[in-house]
Amino acid sequence: MKFPRKQIFLFSIRAEFINFEGLITMAKKHRLFKRALYITIDFVDSFIFFYLKNGALIDIYSLQGNNVKKVNLNEVFEKMKRGDTSIVNAVFTEQELIEMIVASFFIENLLDKYLLENTDKFLERIKENKFTGFIKVSLKDENSYISFENGAIKNSFIYPNIRDNNEVINFLKKHEGSAEIYVYKLTEKTELMESEKVKMLIDITNKVITVFQLSLGRAVVTKFTQWAINATAAEYDFFKKFNVDSNGTIVGNNAIDAEPDSIIRSFAMFINIFYDSIGPFAGGKAKALLKDALNDFRYALDDLKFFSYMKVKIFE
Repeated sequence: MKFPRKQIFLFSIRAEFINFEGLITMAKKHRLFKRALYITIDFVDSFIFFYLKNGALIDIYSLQGNNVKKVNLNEVFEKMKRGDTSIVNAVFTEQELIEMIVASFFIENLLDKYLLENTDKFLERIKENKFTGFIKVSLKDENSYISFENGAIKNSFIYPNIRDNNEVINFLKKHEGSAEIYVYKLTEKTELMESEKVKMLIDITNKVITVFQLSLGRAVVTKFTQWAINATAAEYDFFKKFNVDSNGTIVGNNAIDAEPDSIIRSFAMFINIFYDSIGPFAGGKAKALLKDALNDFRYALDDLKFFSYMKVKIFE
């Protein structure tokens, strides 16, 4: 599958030559990545699409035929380890384009599909219906995207490069009889995570801290808590809002201005760092203590795919 691009970062590189963990980490830190970016991996039997925003990995989608599902980095790494041939591309582009690409993965967003036969009639129908949404124009494996607002062309992203709206009509007329048109409704933009869920993640994190405090003492654990906060805040700016209170647990505002996936990843990162650093002091009890702390929240965390971001596997 091929999509429009603005600036190519990686082009047709074999996946085994790329350190993905290093790439994702660099994207979080480097100013170059503080814009819209997508990464694709072409496998023989499937297609992987990484969606990044402002340097943070938002989601990873796996497409196989008509099936699409969200996956995590570990699943991608495991597939790569099996030796499947894979080619990687990384592209800087516009946020609107990435949102349209992702929306087009899901059949529930599709309103109509047909072969483009007459551009003038097609655009007239769009105008009469005051259509607001977008279309995907497919030419074999090349995909272009055009957004509409109240029947008028809003923005166009024509493969291979983003083009001016004035070129859209000529592009469509050139491919009458061969281009397939997919009409999609607009999807709601990613919403901020509800404060209740953030509070739940804070409570769960504090349960972990408290369980370790009971075993190792508050003074010792508090040092590792502060260390984990500082290290996590280096990756996720919003984590700087959290502090250690007089009880040695973390406190902060439940309203975080970030995508849900980034918030979930940040708390998982905190626990990973906390666990790795305090583990040697727990005398071989670290895994059992962590399992005890998280056991009551297991299914709530499962719903958030929290465990896919944790290094230690405690419920397998």
